[in-house]
Amino acid sequence: MPENSLPVAAPEHRPDPRSAAGSPGRGPARPRRRSVLAGGAASALMLAAPLGGPSAARAEPAVPSLASTDDELDALRRRWFDLLTGGDVPTEDDRIGAALQRQDSAAERALTGFSPTAPLWPDAPFGSDAANVSLALGRLRAIALAWATPGCRIHGDAAIGADLVAALEVVSRDGYHPGRTPSGNWWFWEIGVPNALTDLGVLLHDVLPDALLLALMDAIAHFAPDPNYRGRGTSLRETGANRVDKSLRCALRGILRRDPADLVLGRDALSDVAGGGGASVFGYVTSGDGFYEDGSFIQHGRLPYVGTYGTVALSGISQILPLLAGSTWEVTDPEQSVIYDAIERSFAPFIWQGVMMDTVRGRAVSRQQDSGSRNALSAAHSTLLLAQGATGALRRQLLGRALGWITTMPLDIAEVASVAQISRFIAAESEGAELLHDEPGLAVFPDQERFVHRRDDWAFTVSTSSSRIGRYEWGNRENGTAWYQGDGASYLQLAADPQQTDVDYWPTIDPYRLPGTTVEMSPRASGLADGTGIPRATAAWAGGTHVLDAYGAWGMDHADHDGALTGRLSWFLLGDLIVMLGAGITCTTGAEVETTVENRALRRGAPALRADGSVIAAVPEETGTEIEDPAWVHLEGVGGYIMLGPQRLRVRRRVRQGSWWDINQGADTSGDDVQRTVTYAEISVLHGVAPKDASYAVAIAPTASVRAARRLAEQAAEGSGVQVVANDRVVQSVSARLSPGTMRLANAFAAASTPWLATSGPASVALAELPRTLELSVSEPSRTAAETTVTLTGLSAASVASADDTVAVLSLDPVTVRVATGGSRGATHRIALTR
Repeated sequence: MPENSLPVAAPEHRPDPRSAAGSPGRGPARPRRRSVLAGGAASALMLAAPLGGPSAARAEPAVPSLASTDDELDALRRRWFDLLTGGDVPTEDDRIGAALQRQDSAAERALTGFSPTAPLWPDAPFGSDAANVSLALGRLRAIALAWATPGCRIHGDAAIGADLVAALEVVSRDGYHPGRTPSGNWWFWEIGVPNALTDLGVLLHDVLPDALLLALMDAIAHFAPDPNYRGRGTSLRETGANRVDKSLRCALRGILRRDPADLVLGRDALSDVAGGGGASVFGYVTSGDGFYEDGSFIQHGRLPYVGTYGTVALSGISQILPLLAGSTWEVTDPEQSVIYDAIERSFAPFIWQGVMMDTVRGRAVSRQQDSGSRNALSAAHSTLLLAQGATGALRRQLLGRALGWITTMPLDIAEVASVAQISRFIAAESEGAELLHDEPGLAVFPDQERFVHRRDDWAFTVSTSSSRIGRYEWGNRENGTAWYQGDGASYLQLAADPQQTDVDYWPTIDPYRLPGTTVEMSPRASGLADGTGIPRATAAWAGGTHVLDAYGAWGMDHADHDGALTGRLSWFLLGDLIVMLGAGITCTTGAEVETTVENRALRRGAPALRADGSVIAAVPEETGTEIEDPAWVHLEGVGGYIMLGPQRLRVRRRVRQGSWWDINQGADTSGDDVQRTVTYAEISVLHGVAPKDASYAVAIAPTASVRAARRLAEQAAEGSGVQVVANDRVVQSVSARLSPGTMRLANAFAAASTPWLATSGPASVALAELPRTLELSVSEPSRTAAETTVTLTGLSAASVASADDTVAVLSLDPVTVRVATGGSRGATHRIALTR
C-alpha cells in the first residue's frame, strides 16, 4: 500500500487518450496511472454538456459544435451561471427548499443597511485598502445570488436588480478601478475582489450595462493581469491555491469581456506554461507549495494546508475543468490525474467522520465561519464536480468518496449547503454509487510531517514542526493565540464526538495547554497583527515511520519559541493504544513547565473523572487535584490514560470563556464578540520550575472502559502489556505483544542502543516480529544522514523475502541493514525477512 494511503477502492486505470503534444510547454508526459480526461455520459450531475466534438474517451456531446467564438463564450457564461445557481433544480425536494430559504435569509441580512449610493453600507466604507470593497462585494453577491436563483423571494426583482447595478457603479467609481494604488493585503486586490466581481458579472449579466461590465473586468486585469505572477510584475511567481484562484478568475473575466486571450492565459497558468511547468498545479512538487507524491500539500512554503488552501485549490480546479470542457479552451494537460489522485492521497486521510482535521487547516482554525466540517463539505462538493469528467471505476470512486463524507458529516447539508451544492448531492445519490467510508489504518506524510492513525471509532494525529515545517501561521489579524499549535498539539477525534475541535473550541481552549504539548507557562503576547508569519522550529528531527500500515513511531526534537525549553517527544501508535513519551525536558526560565496529556471539551453533561478507581475533580475549579504516581486515569466517554512510569499529575475540570473576536479580527474573517463558555477536563504532567531532564510516559486508550483501563495498567505493571524500553534524550522506544506479533518501535535522535536495537545515527524504526517473518521499516527524520545502519540485537533471519532498493543486508545474524536515506526526505524504507 502506498505510504500516503489508507485502504480505498481502486480506481480504474486507463491510458491517456492525448499525446504529450497536447500540453504546450510541459515536455514529454510522464506515464500516468489513469486518464482523467475521460467524460462520462450526460447526467444530472453534469455542470453542462460538452461544447465541442467527441474525443476518444468522452461521450458524444449533447449539443452541436457552436458556430462562433461569441456563441461559445455565451455558453460558458451560462455554464458558470448554472454552477452558481444550481440551474434546473428539483425544488420539490425539502433540502432544496431549505437552501432557498437560507439564501433568502442571507440576502435579507445583506440588504439590511444597504444603499445603492456611497457608502453602500455604513460599516464598510471604502478605505485606502480593498478589504471593505471585498466585504461589500461579498454582500452584493449574496443579494445577487438570491436575485438570480429561481425560487428565491427576490428572484428577478427589477428594483433590486437596478440597485445592484447602481452599487457596482459605486464600486467601479470609488472602490476598484485602475486609478487606485493598491495598499494593505494584496489578496483582496488580486483574488478577493475578482472572485466576487466575476460572479456578479455572470449573475447580473443581463441587466449590467456593457460599459460597466467591461470597466469592472478591465479593473481586474489591471490589478491581476497575469495569474502566473503576483501583482503587475513578474518577480513573484504564484503557486498552489493562489495560482488556481487567479487562473479561474482570469478565464471568467475573459468570458465576460469576450477576450479569448484571457481564457488561454488562465488555462495555461494552471500548467505554468509560461514558466516551463515548474509551478504547475497538476505536477507533483518536491519543495515549496503544492501537492507532493506522498500526499502532502504545502502552502506558504512550509505549512501543511490541505484542509484550507488545499480545498481552495481543489474547488477552483474542479470548477475550471468542467467549465472549459469541450470548448476551444479545454484544459488538456495530461498531468490532471494528480488532482484526481489527491482525493485519496491528500484529502481522504484527513477527513474523518465528515470533518477536516485541524492539523492541516492552519490559521483557519480561528475562523468562526470556516469549520472543519465546512472544509470537508467543500472537498465533497469539489469531488462531485470532478466526478462528472470521469467514467467507470474512477467515477464510482469519486461519487462514493464524496457521498461517504456527506453521509457521515455531523452537519445537516440542508442547513449549510447552497442550492447548487444540494442539487448535485441529490443527483449523485441517484447514481447509486457504493459509499466509501473511513477505513482503519496508519498513513504517514513525511513531506508535511504529519500522520493519521485511524481506528473503527476514533482517529488521532499530531502537529509537529521542524526547521522545514512551521509551528503555525498567524497574521492578517487571525489566529492570535496559536503559539503552541505546532509543538506537538494532538487531536483525538471520537466517532461519538466528531466535532470536538469544531465547535467553539479554539476561542475557549487554554492556548498554553493544548493536548500533547509541553510548555513553560510564561505569558505570551497576542499575534493579532497585519501581515502573515509562519514561525519555524529550529531542530531538524521531526517525522517517523510505520509498519504493516497500522503501527508506527512519530517524534520531534523540540525547542520552544525562544529555546528556553527543550525536550525529545515521541508518539508510538500500537493499534488501539497511543503511547506518548517525553524525555530530556529542560527549561531555563522561572516558569512552571507542564505536559498536557488531555484537555477535552465537555459538551454532554459532566462525565466522571477517575484516578485509580476514585472519582476526582467532580466540579470545576482552578486548583484541581494533584496526584503522585497514579497507575491510571479515566475520563468517561473518552478513554483511559495509563501511566507508564512515576509522574505527578494534576487533574481538573475547568470552565473556560472566550469569543471568536479574541482570536480573529480579520477584515473578512473576524468572529463575533459573544462570550462562549465551555467546560474542559484537563490531565497534565507537572514538571515544576526549571526542570532538568524531566520526562513523562503515558499510554492513551481511546474509548476504553474503566475496567479496560485498569486492566491495561495492571498488564503494564506486570510486564505483559506495553513496555517502555527507553526514554531519554538519545532514544525513545516501546514494545508490546499484540495479536499479529510483537511490535517494537523506536525514535533515535542520534546513534543509539537499546536492548533490541542499535543505530549508527538518527532514525525512526518500526519492527513487527511475526511468527514467520520480520517486517522492518526505517526512516531518517532529521534528513542529515546519507545512510543509516540498523542492527536488530538478538534477532536472526533465514533470508530476505523482499526489500526496497535502498536497503542492503549486511548480516542475517544478527539482522543488520544499511539504509540509503540521503535524499529520501524522511520517507520510509522497508525490508521483510523470513525467520
